[in-house]
Formats: sequence, C-alpha cells, structure tokens
Amino acid sequence: MTESFGRWLLVSFDLPSRSKAQRQVAKVFVNWLMSEGFHRIHSTAFARFLPDRWSASREEARIRGHLPSDGRIVAFEVTEKAYSRSMLYVDGMPVTPAKHPELLALYF
Repeated sequence: MTESFGRWLLVSFDLPSRSKAQRQVAKVFVNWLMSEGFHRIHSTAFARFLPDRWSASREEARIRGHLPSDGRIVAFEVTEKAYSRSMLYVDGMPVTPAKHPELLALYF
C-alpha cells in the first residue's frame, strides 16, 4: 500500500441552531453522517476514509441527497498523503490523526 492510496472525504458545516426545530435538523444530519461511517474530528467537522476517487464521488452524491435546506456545508477530498500530514491538537497537546482503516476492516 502506497502513501497516496485512498482519500479522506471531509465534511464541515454551519447549520442554524436557534430554534428546537433547527437543532433537530442539524442532529438528523450529524446522525446520518455517522451512519455513513464518518467520524467527528471537530464539533461540526467529520471525516471518512474512502479507498478511491469513485467511492468519494459516490459519497458526495449521497451527501447532496441529504443536505438540510438551511445553512452552509462544505465537502472536499484530501489524499491520504495530505491528511497524514495534518496536525491535531487536543487541550494544547499534539495528537496523532486517525489513520485509514485496513482494507479488511472496510469489508467487515
């Protein structure tokens, strides 16, 4: 497996949350992302590893089908190599970012 194998699909959003109904819409979207295999990297940012560009394009199409009617959502692809160079800090301390899952883990 080379360093450039696969890619991460990152989704970040800013959804309205003033009313109870708006918070419910945001919660439904977050739960849907998690059911799709995304993991939270920040309060409103999620990431999912995908093995190839075709899978990432397919997932982006699924996201378009589940967009809330209000707010801003951005989704973009990052190669495994670029993602592995990202820096993550929790409480001021560096933390190793998530690595992509092993291929077998994708199928089980």
